[in-house]
Amino acid sequence: MVHVQFTLEVERNKVNELMDFFGREIYPENARDIASLGGKFLGMWSTVWGNRHEIIIMVAFPSEETYSKVGAHPTEPYRKALEKWMEATPRANVKVLRPAPWSPLQ
Repeated sequence: MVHVQFTLEVERNKVNELMDFFGREIYPENARDIASLGGKFLGMWSTVWGNRHEIIIMVAFPSEETYSKVGAHPTEPYRKALEKWMEATPRANVKVLRPAPWSPLQ
């Protein structure tokens, strides 16, 4: 199992707007796509304290190979929404994480 962490630095006054947009326009198709590959959308968070204003998304996949298959056949509305999302969140850091053997999140 691997976990993918997306950390998106955004303007503070845009955090709630972007989280709502993701939930309405991206999450439904994205979550179905992830689930069809045996993965799980774990959640979305925003920073409350810290030096930066961030949105963090965590997703679990059976393997790195499975993660690489996400979004292979997007619908046109989803593709357009994702383009808008990426334009609004240009400062993104993506990490693929592998849990420690003893970690409860396997």
